[in-house]
Amino acid sequence: MGYGSKGHQIIQITGGGSSAYERQVDYVEEVKKNANFDKSTVWIEYGNPQRHFHVIQPISKDKGVKYTFTKNANDDYIIALDGSVGTIAKQEKTAETKNYESETGTINKLYPPSFYAETVGSTIYFEFVGTGFTFNHYADNRGGMWQFDIKTITDVAVGTVDISTFSTTVVSPKSTPVINGLVEGKYKVTATFTGDDPANLPSGGAGTSRGWVWHETREGYATKTLSILNKFDVLTETEDVLYSYSNKEFAINCRPFNSGYAFNWVPEHNAVGTAFKVVDQQLIINGELTSWFAVNNYIKNVDSMQLIQKVQGKSPEDGAALVEIITIHSLKDGVLSVTGKMNFLKQTEIDVGYSMMCPVYPSFSKKMKTSLGNVYGTVLSDGSHTNLSEGDEALSFVFLNDIDKKDYALAVTIDKPKETLRYQEEGRGTPFSWIEHRNTSLNKLYLQPFNNVVVDAGYTYSFSQKYVIGIVNGVSDLLL
Repeated sequence: MGYGSKGHQIIQITGGGSSAYERQVDYVEEVKKNANFDKSTVWIEYGNPQRHFHVIQPISKDKGVKYTFTKNANDDYIIALDGSVGTIAKQEKTAETKNYESETGTINKLYPPSFYAETVGSTIYFEFVGTGFTFNHYADNRGGMWQFDIKTITDVAVGTVDISTFSTTVVSPKSTPVINGLVEGKYKVTATFTGDDPANLPSGGAGTSRGWVWHETREGYATKTLSILNKFDVLTETEDVLYSYSNKEFAINCRPFNSGYAFNWVPEHNAVGTAFKVVDQQLIINGELTSWFAVNNYIKNVDSMQLIQKVQGKSPEDGAALVEIITIHSLKDGVLSVTGKMNFLKQTEIDVGYSMMCPVYPSFSKKMKTSLGNVYGTVLSDGSHTNLSEGDEALSFVFLNDIDKKDYALAVTIDKPKETLRYQEEGRGTPFSWIEHRNTSLNKLYLQPFNNVVVDAGYTYSFSQKYVIGIVNGVSDLLL
């Protein structure tokens, strides 16, 4: 990397390729250096089997960007679903679920996860970091009372809270809020079983109540004794930027060579699943593997996120594995990078194949500028195509609005152009690059490294690209 005479970050390519690749503006770096990205919050909305999560990236005290990722409905590939901007506010959300740490007295454990205290004075103990917690427990007409004594970790009293586990109907489990709104910190809690609920005597008569408490140790079950609360950045969308449910990473329309089968897209298109996992998808946050069972949990102070996937693209007609695909999505310092490699397992006929696609909402984007300086409109909705005169030579693109959203930008850059564009290889698109004006909701940038080509078993294709959504005062005036 280097900088041009006007201070723009530029791309430098060595080792061959088109002469136009030599020095170009990198619009992703331009947007990144002028935005003020802070640490992210990851919200795992659904774990298994949906695998749907968001990364919220603050840009200022009250504004930010949100990227959403989701697993396809009919295969295993997790796509970068969409990207939006909006307002950010702190809200209390679940940070983690955990079981109590120790106990005294008599705790009946015969029917997990529905434990219960049998004798008055039995206790459970736990510590937490956050702003409060919810108590999870079985509830029925035998339920009795717990008293929670809450202190700071340095023994400063916070207060006591009485919780009943009585219910006229069975609730399994029931989540009962205990305390929230505390100053974020470390606390310790002793909960003591105090016997019958004075307002609801147990069905077995006085003195027979049970101090229900949920204690879950089975893998894949998210509810445990406590749901710990903390304050997180929550984004309310105000503008859609990256179009939802339109592939961005790659899309290969292929079939086994000489099979006579219909072409099918890898990954899923039109409700036909084709990309199936070889190993489980990995979500790595701040360098640590995160459980997919952490349903509806929030994780704060995120410096980096990686989503690592290994799938096989299979022919839906006979199940034959045609290609093995590894991709890594990385989000760090506001930039979403996608790096991948395809290793073809069988001789495969490719009708068309794309990588580094960029679908945008025309309500957000009015113009696209390339790193070679040409500007194209992104507001038509008649199904037409605008071919880019750059062909395969432009490496970076920025989508801007110079009318009513001058502070928003979406940029995309090719990181490995020789490999990603299959430079000087046969079977590439003509034209190579264009904008599709599909409808009033979608304009989409396409680059086509594959067209009407047969690849042999053992052929490999690598690709790498990066995206950034930014909010920068007057960015359209700066970059147009």
